[in-house]
Amino acid sequence: MLDRILVPVDGSDASNAAVDVAVSLAADQKAMLHFVTVVESSLGILETVGRATELPNPLAIAEAHRKVVSDAAAMAEKQGSSADYQVVEGSDLHVGECIAQAAAEWRADLIVLGTHGRRGVNRLVLG
Repeated sequence: MLDRILVPVDGSDASNAAVDVAVSLAADQKAMLHFVTVVESSLGILETVGRATELPNPLAIAEAHRKVVSDAAAMAEKQGSSADYQVVEGSDLHVGECIAQAAAEWRADLIVLGTHGRRGVNRLVLG
């Protein structure tokens, strides 16, 4: 029996598919959902070397992440599941490490994560 399902989201098609699966699974298991998104801090490094004019506004990026994750939680709640969300900002950790840390802190029983559909050696090397 699953009680706590963590779902990393980023607004991609793969992520949206994972949200649908997680919401369905949570309804079946009567589990809580915790959606998490990670705003990468690497943009700050590029800004300091004078390339900020070529990049999207970091505040707009963070706001887009907040919207994606809050929309996922709202959709899950609308379908009858208990859901909350978390936005991870300002971490120096890799995105995967942030997700693993969030799962450990929230004591997730399962992580439902979308895939980009890589195959063969690309899947082995890139995940």
